Amino acid sequence: MQNIPTELLRAFIAVIDLKGFTRAGAHLGRSQPAISLQIKRLQDLVGAPLFERENGGSVVTDTGRVVEAYARRILSLNDELVAKLAARDFGGTIRIGMAYEYAEYLLAKLLNRVGSRKRKLNFEVTRNYSARLLASLREGSLDLVCAIADGTDSDDLSLRWSEPLSWLGLPEIFAETSRPLPLVVYPDGCFFRNEMVRALTRIKRPYEIVYTGESLSSLTAAWRSGFGVTALPTRSIEDEDRRRFLGHSYGLPKLADMASGIYVTRSPLNPDAQMLAGAFADLLRQDDVPVA
Repeated sequence: MQNIPTELLRAFIAVIDLKGFTRAGAHLGRSQPAISLQIKRLQDLVGAPLFERENGGSVVTDTGRVVEAYARRILSLNDELVAKLAARDFGGTIRIGMAYEYAEYLLAKLLNRVGSRKRKLNFEVTRNYSARLLASLREGSLDLVCAIADGTDSDDLSLRWSEPLSWLGLPEIFAETSRPLPLVVYPDGCFFRNEMVRALTRIKRPYEIVYTGESLSSLTAAWRSGFGVTALPTRSIEDEDRRRFLGHSYGLPKLADMASGIYVTRSPLNPDAQMLAGAFADLLRQDDVPVA
């Protein structure tokens, strides 16, 4: 019976995912000729070409697509086994990336949910912008990322959902129309900030940014002190604040929902990260949030 070495399959998947033999070699620590030789060996074992030339580049053949589907399954099982054996001392570490938009209100809920589990888990949490976190995930320096979903298909995307946003602030600030609307925001690049600006620009409502902070607690302190108004995920707002301080009745524009996603690295697979993604899904369903 013929066997196909996993290193050949891994080289093949790397060429597809990284769109080139040279980049695949750099990712796997091999030269471009070495990757080419591995692909040739794999083609010899398969008995058919895996790539063909088209418009000056290489595209995967129909046979290659069949091999790709099986290769991903084989490598996933291989990596799962390796990770399982490495974690058999029941002391795994999960490297989590949280976008600024989620870093406090979702992470706290998640840790409360998994904190009672018997298995000892170690967490390394990084906060950054979504694009940077997703790049780190694909580079292999993070296991799980909670980020704004960009709408594209990704093998790393474990689940997605939408987060409605609400205006939040003191009523007297919302009601004041003789001056630009003062905004309390996260740093430049934050979805909340961009969406507030976009929505106000659309209705030609003047605004000015009066406070910038990097944490939910700092933004909350600012709007509660009357510095200005902000926008936050509705689920992150305390019930009393929802009743008294939401700004939907002051003629402000509706804000777009935030497309959200949990991404889990597939290579190497971390079973603990998969478990955490499942806990995320349970948490969202508990809050009646539709997930896909």
